[in-house]
Amino acid sequence: MTDDLKQALRQLAQKYETSSFMDADQSQFTRWYSRQEDVEAACFIAAMLSFGSRSQFIPKIRGIFELADKSGGMEKWLILRDFEKNFDENSPNFAQKGENLPKFYRFYSFSDMNSLFSELSEILKESGTFGEFLKKKYENLNSQDQLPGALADLISR
Repeated sequence: MTDDLKQALRQLAQKYETSSFMDADQSQFTRWYSRQEDVEAACFIAAMLSFGSRSQFIPKIRGIFELADKSGGMEKWLILRDFEKNFDENSPNFAQKGENLPKFYRFYSFSDMNSLFSELSEILKESGTFGEFLKKKYENLNSQDQLPGALADLISR
C-alpha cells in the first residue's frame, strides 16, 4: 500500500468514522443486535431497503427493528412469524403523513415485505442462520467450479 493511499484512507476514516455520521447512516443497523442469528437477518433486511434517501429508508428500517424487538429480536420475530400480526399498512409505526399506502417503501408493498419475511423465516427454521443456509447450499453443489473462485474460497472456510 502506498503512502498516498494510506493517507487518503486515514482522511476518509476521520471524516466518516464518527458518531455523528454513523448515527445517520444505514451502517447503524449492523450494530443493532449482537447475536449472530439476529445480526445476519437484520443486516439482510436493512440492505434490502438501503437505497434512495436516508431520511426515507432509515425510519422504515428502524420501524421493522422496533417491531422485531417487541418479540425478542429479529430471529425470533421472523421464526415465530410475528410480522404477520403487526406488519401491515395500518401499522402506526409505518404510516406517515401524506404517504400513499399500501406501499411500504418505494416499490415494496407491505405484501412484498411480508413475502420476504416469510422466506427469511423458512431459511432460519431450516438452517438456524443465513451463514449455515449458504454453507448447506454450497455443500449441495456438484463442484466448486460452479462458483467464482473468491466466493468458493470464502464459503469453504
